Amino acid sequence: PVEDAGILSKVIAQRIIVTEIPAYNELAQLLANHLIKYPRSTVITTYALCGFAHVASLAIFIGGVAAVVPEKTKVLTQIGLRSLIAATLACFLTACVAGVFFTRTSILLN
Repeated sequence: PVEDAGILSKVIAQRIIVTEIPAYNELAQLLANHLIKYPRSTVITTYALCGFAHVASLAIFIGGVAAVVPEKTKVLTQIGLRSLIAATLACFLTACVAGVFFTRTSILLN
């Protein structure tokens, strides 16, 4: 829901820039402080945070493969950025599907 979009977009951005662990901690704090209005927002955000699509994993990928094939570093950087975008979109797609299937009678949140 739109009312929760502003606060939860910061959590999702944190996952992309840092990692998923601080983002999940932030989500837990928001839930504990009752700052999220709709349970559906929690479900969608939880699925959006799943995965390893963040800058740190991109750096690990480029650094690891570039150590083996240093002459392909430029290509790896281009592929790495595209893969980061694709992986992020895949996480968002999973979150969309979870949002479609979430109902008020769902067992996920009582």
